[in-house]
Amino acid sequence: MIKKTAIIIAILTAISGCKSLVYKGNKLYEAGMYRQAAEYYSQALAEDPEDLEAKQGLTLARDKLIDKGLIDVRMLRLANNYTAAATRLEEIVRNQAEWQMKPNGAMANTQREELDYARQWLLDEAGSLSNTPYPDRFKLFEHNHRHLISNAQLASAMSSYYDTLSIQAQKKCDTLAKQVSGQRFYLKSFTEKYCLAWQTPKRLTVDKQDSSRYFAMNIRERIDIGLRFGNSIKGQYGTFISDLNATFNNSLWFYNQGAQQLSLTLYADADYYRVSNQHIQRKHYQQEVERTDPHNPDKTHTTEVTRECIPSHCL
Repeated sequence: MIKKTAIIIAILTAISGCKSLVYKGNKLYEAGMYRQAAEYYSQALAEDPEDLEAKQGLTLARDKLIDKGLIDVRMLRLANNYTAAATRLEEIVRNQAEWQMKPNGAMANTQREELDYARQWLLDEAGSLSNTPYPDRFKLFEHNHRHLISNAQLASAMSSYYDTLSIQAQKKCDTLAKQVSGQRFYLKSFTEKYCLAWQTPKRLTVDKQDSSRYFAMNIRERIDIGLRFGNSIKGQYGTFISDLNATFNNSLWFYNQGAQQLSLTLYADADYYRVSNQHIQRKHYQQEVERTDPHNPDKTHTTEVTRECIPSHCL
């Protein structure tokens, strides 16, 4: 394991200085690090969607990931670990749907064979879960294997259990609904969503105001921001206040029917100074110029004149 880690680090170090994302992807692909290679190819395509080499590299890397994943599925199944095999196969078919890939050749045959084994496991597992007093386990099972269920064309088989499961779910829904009253706002929200998931909607009532939450936030400011040559600190402070409001509005503590207002006092004392030095270099040089003779306008004479200029603007 240590040797393998050292090899990976060496590979990453060797390619870190190269600017080409495709080059990095190619090196990782050659080293068998297909997932990392795919990430570099994806980054290259984000910068240039028409990069043909990156497109080809990404397709090859993803093919390898699917191929390797199917080997994992088969090994898990042969070890009688059907749950792990189905979970791995679910990941594969989910990626294929996301990547818009269709298996072909030997890969397609392997996937079809493993899907047949998974199909039987799904039916057995669904039948077992439908005979328990816990309908939510069936719902979670169905959600976790939704791509497999779709690929195995088992949607109608799953729905055939709903009549039995709905009876159990209705009992749980009624039990939860009886506990909703007064200040139990969170339970009300959960129960409504739970019952709706089983097509047994409930209209529940609680107090008009939630005494544990806030309907708004009031910020009292005590700030002293001294500024010299810029508004950087004031801008950062304004951004902080904006982020604070957004965080509060997206938190569990905010509720339109909250009974109180959250009051905060912010203290800020900051000074902003900027010190800068400007250096201008000047170059002096002698230049010969023709000037009119002050004693005889018809004649000229040559004289030397001292001039100066900034080096970047000197002729």
